[in-house]
Amino acid sequence: MSQRPLRQVYTIIRTGINSKGNCYSIRAYGSYSSYRTAYYYRNRDGSFYYANTDGSTYWNDGKGKSRFIRLNKTFTAT
Repeated sequence: MSQRPLRQVYTIIRTGINSKGNCYSIRAYGSYSSYRTAYYYRNRDGSFYYANTDGSTYWNDGKGKSRFIRLNKTFTAT
């Protein structure tokens, strides 16, 4: 019996525009029954990053990660 590969799926919870004019969406990611929530931001220049719900790290186009802080529901890269 062969195992089928896990499929990465997501559901968009909410979308909007942050204080810098960048689009973002909050997405629940998961493979079948295992889900986690992450913030997905797409900037005007086409770059994007993912953030953990605790606000600890983000990934920008897969080029690494960096810390950022959360201020009044506004995410600011540091």
